[in-house]
Amino acid sequence: MKRITVAVIGAPVGVRGSLRVIPHTASPSGFIAFKPLYLADRVMVITKARPDRDGTYIVDFVGIDTREKAAALRHGELTIAREQLPPPDEDEFYLADLIGLRVVGPEGQSLGVVVAVMNHGAGDILEIRPDGGGETEFYPFTRACVPDVDIAAGRLTLIAPD
Repeated sequence: MKRITVAVIGAPVGVRGSLRVIPHTASPSGFIAFKPLYLADRVMVITKARPDRDGTYIVDFVGIDTREKAAALRHGELTIAREQLPPPDEDEFYLADLIGLRVVGPEGQSLGVVVAVMNHGAGDILEIRPDGGGETEFYPFTRACVPDVDIAAGRLTLIAPD
C-alpha cells in the first residue's frame, strides 16, 4: 500500500503524552479527518486535537499517556493510504505520484526514474536515479525543466538546465 505523509510529529508537550504535530495538508486541520492514520505500521487514533501557534496542533493519541512514550514518537511521519486522497482534478496530480515515473529527455530518450520529490523551502526538487546506475541527480521541478508530466503513461519529460 502506497502511503502519503499528512503530518510530522514534533516535540512532546507537558507530561501526559500530548504531542505537537506539524500538518502537511492544505488545511492545517486536514490531517485530523483522515482515518486511519499510520505511524510506520502502527494505527494512531487521535483522542483530542487543538490548534496551537504557527499552524501546529497539540494532539493526544490513544495509548500515548506519558512524556516518555510521546518523546519516542518525535519526528515520526503520520501517513494515510494513497487511496484515501480525493482524485486530483484533470491536468493535476499529487507530487507523491511522480515517484517511480520514467524520466525521458526531449527526444524521448530514457534518462532514469524519479526516486523522490523534496522541498527544502526554495521549491520542489526531483531526485532522479539515472539509467545505468551512478549517483542520483537533482533537478528543479519547474515548467521549464519538466514541461510534460503524463501519470497515465508513467513518464515525465525532463529538459536539464544548462
